[in-house]
Amino acid sequence: MFIRSERLFLRPRWPEDAPALENLTGRDRQLDPMAVVFDSVDPDDRRSVGFLITLPGRGIVGIAALVRVDDEAELRIWVGPAWRNLGYETEVISALAGVARMLGHHRIRASIMQDKRVARIVLDRTGFAPNKAGDPQSIGPLAA
Repeated sequence: MFIRSERLFLRPRWPEDAPALENLTGRDRQLDPMAVVFDSVDPDDRRSVGFLITLPGRGIVGIAALVRVDDEAELRIWVGPAWRNLGYETEVISALAGVARMLGHHRIRASIMQDKRVARIVLDRTGFAPNKAGDPQSIGPLAA
């Protein structure tokens, strides 16, 4: 599956992407973004899907996935440090909300994985509401 947004192109991961991904994700020592985001996609689950976030002409800037957790879609996004705070996270969330609907999800949630203050702003801007006090997850715009 391929998705084109205003500035970004979301596409599958290919074997030849390994060196670029290692360069991009190796800089974030707080977590292993490939394990948290991309490797959590079950290839046998048609309602789970992973993407590389690419900027045409500039290469890979991050990774994103919709992962089925307890019959809900969980949105996971990680953007490389050099590409943060440029609005890419917001653009990816908007694009993947449509994909979640297409895959038959009725609820979407997101977990805050990096800079919590900035992530909270991005989630608020895209229609996510906090799940409950102290819970890092938010319920998204597909919630009934």
